[in-house]
Amino acid sequence: WIKVPGTRIDYPVVWTPNDVNYYLRRAFDGSYATCGTPFLGAGCTADSDCVIIHGHNMRNKSMFGTLDKYKDPDFCKENPVLYFDSLYEERSYTVFAAIQCRVVPDGVEGYRYYEHGGMLDAEQREELVNWLVDNSLYDTGCTPPDTGRIVILSTCSYHTSDGRFIVAAYESDDN
Repeated sequence: WIKVPGTRIDYPVVWTPNDVNYYLRRAFDGSYATCGTPFLGAGCTADSDCVIIHGHNMRNKSMFGTLDKYKDPDFCKENPVLYFDSLYEERSYTVFAAIQCRVVPDGVEGYRYYEHGGMLDAEQREELVNWLVDNSLYDTGCTPPDTGRIVILSTCSYHTSDGRFIVAAYESDDN
């Protein structure tokens, strides 16, 4: 379950091992739904080192339609913690980056954050964290520790072709 205070994001998160896009246009019960259901990215489980959760940026502000509130550093200061609970435990995460980026076309050089969901070795984690921090719209003043889970919320953005807006957070015990 993903819950982001200060937004309308308060939804179940689904995962399918065989078709990562199954819930792109399906409700939690599998019926057709334009808004889909937030879902885990390829290679991810709820216990991965890096969990990427995709959700539609709906005009009616449902799903991840209010995630872009994190473009404002003041909003982040007021809402620095989000919650992504597994079936077995409640988990809190501290936001450390908010980024406008895009899906990098095939044959074009660029960092593809969406290919880094799943388990990470120390070098992959450092590369991901550095990219996230270096490309953040602002400095949150928070730095992820060298270990622990990272969650990335990803939604479409219309600032450029194939644009994405992402918010990255690290698992924290003190929230």
